[in-house]
Amino acid sequence: MNIDITSWWCDIQTKGEKMATFTSDMVSGNQSFKPFPSGNMGVRKGKITITAAPNANDVYQMVDVFAGETVHGVFLKSSDLDGGTALVWDVGDGSDADYYIDGSTCGQTGVGDETDANVIPKEYTADDTIDVTCQVAPGSDVATGTLELWIYVS
Repeated sequence: MNIDITSWWCDIQTKGEKMATFTSDMVSGNQSFKPFPSGNMGVRKGKITITAAPNANDVYQMVDVFAGETVHGVFLKSSDLDGGTALVWDVGDGSDADYYIDGSTCGQTGVGDETDANVIPKEYTADDTIDVTCQVAPGSDVATGTLELWIYVS
């Protein structure tokens, strides 16, 4: 898998700090599945193989969302990417980095996490991506693993 981290991707800002942005093959390939306008549900999945320890504010663009679509839920699965207990992930989009999941510790032990209980489905008026952001870097780096994200979209 190729990860594009050229400098022009690095101008996205979260919490006022610059970070690296990594793009899954699903985002760089412009996913072809689009649900029918009658409200049928579909699932999109993105996977990134991590080959270097995550840093605070790194953004992993996982899946596309297109104008007119509604995201109903997300599921995150992370390898154990922290030899300690510090790593924290957020899942959101270009306007709210932690809209779907705020403060997931699933990367500390290699488990999954799902949409926070207080989140309602979000309709998109413009194309965007659903992103995983490293809120807190690992306490002890584990340099290889995977991030996977599934979204339910209509």
